[in-house]
Amino acid sequence: MINATDIINISFLTANETLFLQSSKCGRERIELNIRLVSELRPTDVMYLQLFNILVRKCLEAMNLEEMGRHFYDRHQAIRINAHKLELWPGYKTSMRNHENDILLGVEITHKVLRLDSCLDVINNIFHRSNDQVRFKYIISNISNRVKHALVGSIVMTSYNRKTYRIDDIEWDMNPTKTFDMQGKETSFIEYFKTKYGQTIRDPHQPMLVSRPKKKDLHRGQAGPILLIPELCQMTGLTDEMRANNQLMRALATHLHTDPSARVAKLNDFMHRLQTIPTIVEELNRWGLKFERKLVELKGHVIPKENILFGKRTLEVPNDRYDWNSAFRGKPMYSSVDLKHWVVVTPGSAAWCVEKMVNNMQRVSRPLEFNISTPMPLHRISSDRPNDYAKGVDDVMNQYKNSLQLLFVILPKQANDTYAAVKKRATLEFGVPSQCFVARNAQNDKSLMSICTKLVVQMNAKLGGEPWTVLIPLKKLMVVGFDVYHCGKRKGSSVGAMVATTSASYAKYFSTVSHHSSRDELSDKVGADFMKGHN
Repeated sequence: MINATDIINISFLTANETLFLQSSKCGRERIELNIRLVSELRPTDVMYLQLFNILVRKCLEAMNLEEMGRHFYDRHQAIRINAHKLELWPGYKTSMRNHENDILLGVEITHKVLRLDSCLDVINNIFHRSNDQVRFKYIISNISNRVKHALVGSIVMTSYNRKTYRIDDIEWDMNPTKTFDMQGKETSFIEYFKTKYGQTIRDPHQPMLVSRPKKKDLHRGQAGPILLIPELCQMTGLTDEMRANNQLMRALATHLHTDPSARVAKLNDFMHRLQTIPTIVEELNRWGLKFERKLVELKGHVIPKENILFGKRTLEVPNDRYDWNSAFRGKPMYSSVDLKHWVVVTPGSAAWCVEKMVNNMQRVSRPLEFNISTPMPLHRISSDRPNDYAKGVDDVMNQYKNSLQLLFVILPKQANDTYAAVKKRATLEFGVPSQCFVARNAQNDKSLMSICTKLVVQMNAKLGGEPWTVLIPLKKLMVVGFDVYHCGKRKGSSVGAMVATTSASYAKYFSTVSHHSSRDELSDKVGADFMKGHN
């Protein structure tokens, strides 16, 4: 077995050095291959587990699984969800690791979400929505920015070799009619894909996608960027708009969220395939390896249910599904902050739901002993554009100065750019809590009470109230959490975020952020951030 610069052999070499002579495929020259015995691979060596993982990868390839990223997927068992133009490829995450008594193979069921639309479909849809008559005049700045926003950073799979690439840029000046040098001959991309892969490119005017080479590509000699044809690139993953589609997510959940018995059945099927395919059995036998047919069984502990503490020291015992949402129908929250000064911001198109929402929130808040006063006069904005929302926040804050407790912002539809504009303005510029609500969610009267309950619980927490807590025996304890975000657009820039409990109930928090130049998972400013919370 060859791994980079190492050759791993089952049996010892007869001498320290063995010389092989082999004819080159490229000519008549002879190549000398010098192999030297370095050491015996022992169980304590780092490469020992690497060997097993390499063998497992060979087994997965023999099962006709497709490698995408770090994992393997079975396209032959793909699940079509035609109503949402999606396809699910079931797959496996595998890892060989040392455990207490033995080396075990860990297998986890995973799925790859593939969309049935191509990158060209995405581009064309953006152009059609823009009502622009010049369909392929790609240099229109606002449309090109929207295309870039939709594609850059996405992972796509090429239809001709089923490899995955990350889209890093769009080359608007390139199209499939452009030529490149191929073994001394100028060849267009259209000709190349037709000759090599039998793929006919129907749109000669589409721009080219750019994918920067990965480390493994650089090792193979791929120094320059990789150019891709949008028409031949299948989108993967879900957009934010898709994630906000409840029907789509429910359709996915039926396949992604399976119960333990179904997962065990899938793992047993995987192991059966691993042990019955002749080429895999032969390869494992060569190395003297054999997998157990059954999963490892362990003794588990059932942790007793934790009592949830609400206001007036009332306790709620979760049900068998560890759900205590029903408690919010009649139990007061652990502590509440009266909401007296708040404003509703909305465009005219969503104003129809304001009175309905306020009345329902006041209704569900009474049993929770969270007092919500009538909001100040409604603030209407001219449109639902992000800039108008930002201006609306500015106008409200300038009018009420420091007396405002909370901004309640109504969005006509799910829009990440609008949400980000509101949060950035309210939180960073003015330091005032804000609660966003999508107007269309008010149309369903059956679920509205449940939605309003969740809203008022969030609003109370944002004001400094405590919805619930649990009894923790340790006293004078601070629970601290820390995470890092690495900015993809600004290389070398990272942001660390810390949260820490500030109350005996562990339901109030201090938070802070700090920038650091490295891409490490732990910032050198953790100590300073901790002292901010401690003080």
